[in-house]
Amino acid sequence: MSLFGAALVVFSGIPTWNSVPGTQGPRATQSESVDELFQTGVYLYTIGSFYASASYFEKCLKKHPDDSMEKQATYWLSLSLIGSGQIPKAQKELEKLVRKPLNEPLMSQSLLSLGDCYRLLGNCRKAGEVYEKVVRTGGSYVPLAMRNKALCLELEGMKADAIRVYQEILLRFPNSLVSAEAREKVHKNGRKIGVPRGSK
Repeated sequence: MSLFGAALVVFSGIPTWNSVPGTQGPRATQSESVDELFQTGVYLYTIGSFYASASYFEKCLKKHPDDSMEKQATYWLSLSLIGSGQIPKAQKELEKLVRKPLNEPLMSQSLLSLGDCYRLLGNCRKAGEVYEKVVRTGGSYVPLAMRNKALCLELEGMKADAIRVYQEILLRFPNSLVSAEAREKVHKNGRKIGVPRGSK
């Protein structure tokens, strides 16, 4: 899943090597393989060391990995950039990535993260278009994409439309990870704007 929408995983209480720009994680050696660099990057990401994890994924990509690893490393690099607040840079990486032929779930994950970048940068219209692409895939990330699309509608002041999307989530995906949030939104705001509550 995406962060902010595919979910950044940050474990609190664990010291990180790299919590601010300019600091370094464990020093990479010339002999480290592509796999070792990638796995270290993933580990650093999971403990919240986003600047350090980004540097490892960049090192991994500089070693010209095979096509599959290149796509995975680019995706994780983008997540690391989002986590470290480098949203425009992450957006550029993801825009390049989604132009390539990607298998699922990587395509949906990448689109979700790209949509998150647009949303965080204030371009809700474009974010909504990207989330809609995920909805059209019909895969397991549809509920999350719908939730994120509803968030964009709320940010644009289109609360009634957002509530309708939350209602649709409850009707189509009542047991999804975002159903509790959707139910709360409908019950809190539905009556105020005259939208039937639907599922309870």
